[in-house]
Amino acid sequence: DHVSKEYYGRTSLGYKLKKSFGPQYKAIGFEFNSGQFRAYGQNSNSRDSARIQVFQIEKDSNTLGCSLSKMNKGVIGISLRENKQHYIWNTSIFIHSSGAFFDSSPDKKELFKERLLLHRSFDYLFIVDKMHPTVPAF
Repeated sequence: DHVSKEYYGRTSLGYKLKKSFGPQYKAIGFEFNSGQFRAYGQNSNSRDSARIQVFQIEKDSNTLGCSLSKMNKGVIGISLRENKQHYIWNTSIFIHSSGAFFDSSPDKKELFKERLLLHRSFDYLFIVDKMHPTVPAF
């Protein structure tokens, strides 16, 4: 969501880049259906919050990744600049919003999803069916 051209709730970096570069700025969004990723934990009840951890995200029927999972054989790439006839073009839908920090507390999980109007947010969108964490370099 931080690279999206239009973001609800706060001014995104993508909005500032679009304002600076105009139509030359192209926003590329990423979404996933389920899987794992690495982030710093933000759960205040955890002693391990100062180190990078692996987090698991299960399928969520309210997200774009899950709604496209039946047609996803690994990765789907969509140009939102050209595929205006596709039903997701003008859809306001949740995407996962994981970043450098993640709080796995049950009461915080909804904070890591963002509702976006896709064609206003991204020019291109890639949806990965199952996310895998990167391998640490050390």
